[in-house]
Amino acid sequence: MNLRKNFNSAKEEFSSDEKMLESVFRLEALFKKYKWIILSILALVIILPTAFWIKDYLAEQEALKTTALFNQYQETQDPQILQAIQKQNTQLYELITLSNALKNQDIQLLAEIQNVKNSFMSSYAKYQISSLSKNFKEDGNLGEFNNLVFLQEGYLQVMQNNHTQAMQFLNKIPPSSDLREWALRIGHYGITR
Repeated sequence: MNLRKNFNSAKEEFSSDEKMLESVFRLEALFKKYKWIILSILALVIILPTAFWIKDYLAEQEALKTTALFNQYQETQDPQILQAIQKQNTQLYELITLSNALKNQDIQLLAEIQNVKNSFMSSYAKYQISSLSKNFKEDGNLGEFNNLVFLQEGYLQVMQNNHTQAMQFLNKIPPSSDLREWALRIGHYGITR
């Protein structure tokens, strides 16, 4: 009886070993068949996160350099550092230039900023030129600042006692605008003045 049990257990072990070897051979055949696909997927799993990490690291280093330059410029106001900022980060350079132009009310510098790629900064520079010169053109290309132009032009007309023209400008501000309430106040001020 013992011999029979040992024989059956050995037979089961051989059977399980045979199945394991069979599945290993299947895996080997599958690997040989799809070797390049499997290796490509493994390479992507390793390379992509590494590439993203390297990209983030380089961007962080670039930002640290720009921040150091900006801090130096704030302390010294050195034009050479400003040129280095222009080479390092053009958007920061444009923002610094806009800030300097506004601080000094420099219309020529604002005119240069009108030509930047950033549409908001370009529109803001155009608006500031119009505001400083008190000469608003209704060319409609002031972007986000059109309603503010209408409000300011209406106010200037009220100050010159041109109430009908003031109301024409103030009525151009749509009811959905946050400036509509101010337009109503300026219009009311012009009538009661």
